[in-house]
Amino acid sequence: MSSAETPAAPPDNGAATQPAATAPSHETKAQVQDVLTSEIGISVMLNRLKQSIASAKEFSLFLKKRAALEDEHANSLKKLCRASQDAMQRGEHRGGTFGRAYDDMMAVHERMADNGIQFAASLQQMSEDLTELALMADKSRKGWKQSGLAAEQRVAELEAAMRKSKAKYDALAEEYDRARTGDSAGRQSGKMFGFKGHKSGAQHEEDLLRKAQAADQDYQAKVQVAAAERSELETKTRPETVQALQDIVRECDSGLALQMQKFASLNEKLVLSNGLCISPLKPGSEARSLRDTVLAIDNDKDLNDYLSSQHPKLSPRTGLPKYERNPALRQSPPVAPQIAPPRPVFGVSLSKLYERDGLAVPMVVYQCIQAVDLYGLNVEGIYRLSGSVPHVNKLKNLFDTDSGSSNLDFRNPENFFHDVNSVAGLLKQFFRDLPDPLLTRENYSAFIEAAKHDDDIVRRDSLHAIINSLPDPNYATVRALTLHLHRVMENSATNRMSSQNLAIVFGPTLMGTAPGSNIADAGWQVRVIDTVLQNTYQIFDDDD
Repeated sequence: MSSAETPAAPPDNGAATQPAATAPSHETKAQVQDVLTSEIGISVMLNRLKQSIASAKEFSLFLKKRAALEDEHANSLKKLCRASQDAMQRGEHRGGTFGRAYDDMMAVHERMADNGIQFAASLQQMSEDLTELALMADKSRKGWKQSGLAAEQRVAELEAAMRKSKAKYDALAEEYDRARTGDSAGRQSGKMFGFKGHKSGAQHEEDLLRKAQAADQDYQAKVQVAAAERSELETKTRPETVQALQDIVRECDSGLALQMQKFASLNEKLVLSNGLCISPLKPGSEARSLRDTVLAIDNDKDLNDYLSSQHPKLSPRTGLPKYERNPALRQSPPVAPQIAPPRPVFGVSLSKLYERDGLAVPMVVYQCIQAVDLYGLNVEGIYRLSGSVPHVNKLKNLFDTDSGSSNLDFRNPENFFHDVNSVAGLLKQFFRDLPDPLLTRENYSAFIEAAKHDDDIVRRDSLHAIINSLPDPNYATVRALTLHLHRVMENSATNRMSSQNLAIVFGPTLMGTAPGSNIADAGWQVRVIDTVLQNTYQIFDDDD
């Protein structure tokens, strides 16, 4: 693997400077050759290969961690875009040119997130390739280390044995020479001759000669073996090992350099791709630049379009009210009208409604849930889109004045003007008008604190315990509403009302506010309702 295999790098990114390395001088070449052919050649190359492997592993670890960071950032950006886009599509936000521009802006960010995900995947693959290269190099290094150092050790041991044999041989030769020449040093060293000293001296001299000759033969044999092993080491084993280690070092270093060049190229590609997402090069292309997208917002047009869309909701003009007396009353004395005692529903606490009507779930709640279950589960934006204000007011007035009327049987859609969105609005209005919110001010702080638990199970169980402590009318109503909203959520594929969207609509409505609360609680209110909806059947039994 050489630098000639990587021509794709741009000429100004640093890769082009690689071939500019100058050739080593004759002196450097000679020094390198001396080191490689010496007894330290193998150990030096093993240390150098160890450095290359460590460098490859470290850069591989960097790529792995960078890939994780990039992937987390890209996925978080994509999630943020989708959440913001879904929120912006609700009825309380602007539409028109602003809505289209916002969708295009989120699309730009999603493309940038896709670029980041691809970048992270490439880095992860590069990290795996480098790790594999380092592992293969390390495996080869261990093999050559074992064979190369074993040969060096074997030669060292043979030469040590040779030197020991030579020392023994020299000692015996000197002792024989002293015995042969009758050197006094021999007698002083304890070699004393008695009455038969002449015969014993000759025999001693012969014994020393025989030992010296045997030592000489052993010494010659060890010299020959050591010379042969050293010749084998210097002409074959050491050069082969050094050359193999050099090849592994070059392969490892080349692979590392290639991945670094690729890393630089991928960084340039990422920045360039994101730049093209923000500002495409072709002015006539379908994709607009982010600047052009924002400049396309027409505030006046959006306002006029919105106002004109409300025109069909206007009530017909009937002129000024005019009094008309019934002719029958002109002939009979005036009779005081029999006015039924008022039985208001809206603005009355759940406990009073329960005491008065004997219903665990107020009739208005029951009828509204029944109507949405029958006619609104597949209506896009149910509970998010506003109904007709006149229709909501008429239905509210009818419940407050004659809640037992047959016209309040919502199984017949004519009784709510075939406008299921108005029924949804009536239900939300009932909860907003309660003197004490459905989840009660007393438990407000407990609900907020429970929502702050990061662990899903702990948060669910904490909310479950608080709900179980609610007064009976509140608990029954919460249960009926939650089971109903869960049915709405199950049809989110068509009505686009996920648990998160429903929680955004009902969070403030069901929890209200409490002394000391602040605007930051809005997010926790949404989390309370979202968690309850996500765990409906763990908190309530569906025995309807």
